[in-house]
Amino acid sequence: MDDIAIIDRIIEEVNTIFPKKCPCCGKIFNDFRDFIMNTEIPNHVPDENFMVVHLSDIYDVLAFRNCKCNTTMSIPCAIDKNFKKQLVEIIEERAQKLGIKPEKMAGIMRDLIIKRAKEK
Repeated sequence: MDDIAIIDRIIEEVNTIFPKKCPCCGKIFNDFRDFIMNTEIPNHVPDENFMVVHLSDIYDVLAFRNCKCNTTMSIPCAIDKNFKKQLVEIIEERAQKLGIKPEKMAGIMRDLIIKRAKEK
């Protein structure tokens, strides 16, 4: 799977969890693009605002964003169980090749995903 296919799959899957509501202020985000445009990367973790999970048979990638009210929210980067595993493996493999942590690699991918989401 090439980068564009991976990014498009992530955007497609993440869109299925919307609309999403901020648990603090009640702001409703209609879709992934709306969420990206109206939230920010948390200041305290700008390069690694991800949790990459790889425990036994559990795989997940969670991204953290701050609502305008400063509440931190998380969204999964994949929904399908098999795609979650594939995504974690891709991130770990690329991170190892670059000699960086998987969370840093996820951050690199995040920037590509945000750019693509804003274009759509």
